[in-house]
Amino acid sequence: PKWKNKPRTWRIGGDFSMKTPDQSNLLEAASKVVEEAFWPLVGGRLKPIFEAGPAKWPPIEQHIGAVLRGSDSRGEPLILLSADNHILHTGLEGAWHYPTNNAGQISSRVPEKDEASHPCDAWAASTCVLLSTIRAKKNTAAHRELARKNRQRVATYAVGGMR
Repeated sequence: PKWKNKPRTWRIGGDFSMKTPDQSNLLEAASKVVEEAFWPLVGGRLKPIFEAGPAKWPPIEQHIGAVLRGSDSRGEPLILLSADNHILHTGLEGAWHYPTNNAGQISSRVPEKDEASHPCDAWAASTCVLLSTIRAKKNTAAHRELARKNRQRVATYAVGGMR
């Protein structure tokens, strides 16, 4: 009861690469800098913890769609942006986009890097961490086919490493 409706810690979400240590100091990483920057903001009582999002883009992309289309049990949107959060508004209104060729077709499935991409990437990774219970639909047929191909390839391996 004493912890009911009280946070135990502050959770900070972001890109998985922020956990990679610096080349010059293996004890230092971007995630540590972010945690230390948030420490005074929370009054020094609760240690902020950095949680990295997924490393690959497809799960993030599927999760974003589920979050933006989803709602809670009362029908309220899962994500509410502050009216003065101009960076995310700009990014989600189209500045954060896929690169296209001259014909207007998407040429890469990874968003283009520009001024809106880094804040939006961090937001996307954070939603994957904080709303991890939302699962995008898995393509079961493709998963089974990949598993079948892997079993087939493994069956060709020689026993003991010699043929």
